[in-house]
Amino acid sequence: MSLLALSSWQLGLALSTPGLAMSWWLPAAVLALVLALGAAAIGTAVQARAAIAQSQRMLKEVLDALPVGVELFDAQDQLLAYNHQVVALFPYMASAFARGGSFEALLRESLRQGCVPEAKGREEAWLAQRLRERQLMSQRMQQQSSQDSGVRLHEQRTASGFIVSVRSDVSDLVREQRRLQQCQAQLDALCRTLPQGVLMLDERLRVRQSNAQAQVLLGHSGPAMAGQHLMTVLASQLMLTRDALIRAPQELVLKHTGGEQKIVTASLVPLPDEEAPVRHLCIVTDISEQRQQAHAVAQLNTQLTRQSSVDDLTGVGSRQQLEQTLRQEWLRAARNARPQALLLIELNDFAAYIQHYGQAGADTCLQRVARLLQASAARSGEVVSRYSEHQFAILLPDTLLVGAHIVAQRCVDSLRLAQIEHQGTSAGCITLSVGVTALVPDARQSHTLLIDTAEAALTRVKENRPPQPHDMLQTLEPSC
Repeated sequence: MSLLALSSWQLGLALSTPGLAMSWWLPAAVLALVLALGAAAIGTAVQARAAIAQSQRMLKEVLDALPVGVELFDAQDQLLAYNHQVVALFPYMASAFARGGSFEALLRESLRQGCVPEAKGREEAWLAQRLRERQLMSQRMQQQSSQDSGVRLHEQRTASGFIVSVRSDVSDLVREQRRLQQCQAQLDALCRTLPQGVLMLDERLRVRQSNAQAQVLLGHSGPAMAGQHLMTVLASQLMLTRDALIRAPQELVLKHTGGEQKIVTASLVPLPDEEAPVRHLCIVTDISEQRQQAHAVAQLNTQLTRQSSVDDLTGVGSRQQLEQTLRQEWLRAARNARPQALLLIELNDFAAYIQHYGQAGADTCLQRVARLLQASAARSGEVVSRYSEHQFAILLPDTLLVGAHIVAQRCVDSLRLAQIEHQGTSAGCITLSVGVTALVPDARQSHTLLIDTAEAALTRVKENRPPQPHDMLQTLEPSC
């Protein structure tokens, strides 16, 4: 029988018994009321405990549903609740979380197991620093639990003094940062070994780093260039743009403070990683030596060209120069329908001259004849060339056959006046045979036609055959 039922029975008994009615009923009523209130209180407590248990279950479910690790601590920094994400982040701390305890106790357990790499060898100092940070409630910090994993921590104290710790798994970010660091280290090593200067630039083309070669080429130290815009560092008078440097290397002349000048090319290479601090590489290549070599080669080519176009012995044009000039004049005369004339001049009995006077005497004779021929062909455009060992040619642009004959006679007269001795012949002096030809070029024919007809004319002169209509053939020999 329940206490409430027993009290009701006793109260009824007292009321039904006349003798007891006055002495028993009041205490019994009070007792019944107390018992009733106690039973109601017990029922309320049971319901409260059930509500609390339900709230705790709901809190646990909510915490476990979150994608981050969550810990709740009371005002004394004792662990109140945590979710399974925290255990997943720190599986070695599962039993410690289950036991509960203070935040400091949890830290010490983590240190005991050697799970805080940055605290190794200085555990107590690290613990003291971490507890100070806990008091200051640093909003964010990042903890690296291993080389490839990390946790970002956010701590916040509530208005009631409770502490909420939220931990996010940032292992992917840690691995990405490590990859970027490795790439940066490889880039730094590569830049140090490159013979070119390398400037590492951010997205606004400001210098972040530079290798030693770039500092030498640009004449500035690394710290002096750091933070400077690329165009300021290059100090070029050219209006350079980012797109121009990307399209093709730009040639610049750099002037150092000491007066030294360097010729360089600068090019810009965009990097694909938009999140990286280095977005562009500027490659600076010293081409000063190449330019000097190119200048020397150009001078040598000019000298070789001059040597190939000038006969070394006589100083007049070479046969190569004659044919090159004739080719150009042939086309010009064909376009304008103007005549071209050519004199082919041979020193008679020159083999006997060499035999009598030797090679040195022959060279001197050729030099004298060349000077006389140059003086005889004084009009602009008339080209005197050495055609073979003892033959010369004179190209006469825009000249008819009669005009060519006049120049030929002038050459003979000049040689007659010079009286160059030649004891190996009956004449006693140098004589000439001149083949003269003139014609209007046809662009469909080769320029060699003029040479061929001049050679044929010279052959007929030497053989004393009659001239052809387009040439005047004669042996022109001065009387000595």
